[in-house]
Amino acid sequence: MTLLKGAQPDSHDFSDASPWASDPRVDYLREKIEIFECEQYTLDYLNEEKRSLASALTVVFANGSPTEEVAVEYPLGSPKHPGTKKAVEAKIHRNLGLIFSRGEVEHIVATVATKAKTTMVHDFVDILWRGNSS
Repeated sequence: MTLLKGAQPDSHDFSDASPWASDPRVDYLREKIEIFECEQYTLDYLNEEKRSLASALTVVFANGSPTEEVAVEYPLGSPKHPGTKKAVEAKIHRNLGLIFSRGEVEHIVATVATKAKTTMVHDFVDILWRGNSS
């Protein structure tokens, strides 16, 4: 799907309502994919000190010519990837913004950032409570 979309997938891309859920090109591409285990990547993942989430990709075109292999040891989302913190913060704002106002989102984020260890669970739940509208 990422190859077709030209961007990273987001949560909507995996829903039944997503256009990708019924796009026959996704299944066509899946049929062409071959996956091989790299034993070193597995060992690096199991190594408690390294905990690498490495993967690599090579695209082979219809004429048989391949691209250079692209390998990523710590992908976005890994605590060791330098862009993860910014991406997670953006995701938090985006997802909370689906149901909370901008001010409420900022209040929630600030509470988590500054008071997470001292805020009682019931007080934190109160911040997130939307009430029953019916």
